[in-house]
Amino acid sequence: MKKSISIFLIIFVIIFIMCFIFFKKDKKEEYLVNQDEIQVPVLIYHHFYKDEDKEKYEPTKDYSVRTSIFEEQIKYLYDNGYKSLTPDELLCWKENKCEINPKSVLITIDDGQKSVLELAKPILKKYGYKAISFVISSRMPEKKENYDPSKYQYISKEELEENDTIKWGSHSHKMHEMIDNTKKLYTMSYDEIENDVSESRKILNTEYFAFPFNTYNSDFINALDSAGYKLAFRGQSRKTTRKESRYMTSRIFVSEDMEKFKSIFETDKYNQEGI
Repeated sequence: MKKSISIFLIIFVIIFIMCFIFFKKDKKEEYLVNQDEIQVPVLIYHHFYKDEDKEKYEPTKDYSVRTSIFEEQIKYLYDNGYKSLTPDELLCWKENKCEINPKSVLITIDDGQKSVLELAKPILKKYGYKAISFVISSRMPEKKENYDPSKYQYISKEELEENDTIKWGSHSHKMHEMIDNTKKLYTMSYDEIENDVSESRKILNTEYFAFPFNTYNSDFINALDSAGYKLAFRGQSRKTTRKESRYMTSRIFVSEDMEKFKSIFETDKYNQEGI
């Protein structure tokens, strides 16, 4: 009896060790790449609309994406094995504290319009993907409103809650404005910038920021650091790298052009040089 138990235990230990080696080997092979050479596409979206609502919301604007196209894009990522990063994971990687899958992507959505929750979130959730939406905090109504595709609507403070799909970031409090045809940033003092980003961070309870109008300067970056932001995003139409500054994280604008979308992932067109 004791001999049978001993044989069973030996077999169990051998199987356990083999499984451990297999899964460890599999994980190593998954990340068998120099992490400093990875270039992550960070995508910029803005507004979403249903096909039948195209004429209701600035049909000439190329920053609005139909839900049918958006799902096609997300399905493309899913079918090609891309992992959806959170900003926490991207920051961890940039700080050399963890590794990421070489086929990673971060989905960002600027302005914080209501279509993010109404139309984009269900599609993201369907494929198990995540995103961060950067909100202009001064434009949020207090109470939830019924969705109306014919006008600009922003998420409400009532809808500001953490969930498994959308994380919230700041797109400033009142800096997403023009003053006499000049971007507001260029009319502000350092103290005014710091007060603005601090107010927005307090309302949204976030550590992540996207520059309004893709405008920034040294005062802006210093103010974000002082206010406690950990990561800031710009445009630049290129992928981000581990060595790129946390406060200058590059992103790529996304339209309804599927060939352009695929080129982000199938070519080196948006790669940074010298990495």
